[in-house]
Amino acid sequence: MPLKETFDTFTYFISELDKLKIAYVALVQWAEFLDPVIDSCHRATKHDVVATYSPLLNDVMAFANAGFTGEEAAHYILQGKVLGVFFGVSWIAHPDFAKRLQYGKSLDEKLDMSTIHRHGKDIKPEKKGYTDYPSAEY
Repeated sequence: MPLKETFDTFTYFISELDKLKIAYVALVQWAEFLDPVIDSCHRATKHDVVATYSPLLNDVMAFANAGFTGEEAAHYILQGKVLGVFFGVSWIAHPDFAKRLQYGKSLDEKLDMSTIHRHGKDIKPEKKGYTDYPSAEY
């Protein structure tokens, strides 16, 4: 969607969602690994999802997910834009994720998306991508 249409659509949706007073909303930030290519075109609309939509949530807790660095997560939390940030993909691609944040190490591993969802019965190949990413040097 074009950026203006994205703003209009999700501003309306999130404003209406806030009226329902559900427990929380997880705002998914644009991230390269979540930008699908369909018919040779990227389909995600790159913009600051948290800064744009979290102010619309008055009666619902806001959390964020996808593509955050530790510094970005701390920034949004300290500003009160979200209560917390989820790091699912970063945890998989960095077995030492918490230690990397603690010591300021980069999140440099690319996640191998072909290993995320497997349905085989042989456990050995199922481990690929969950147990073999390298740790940083400290």
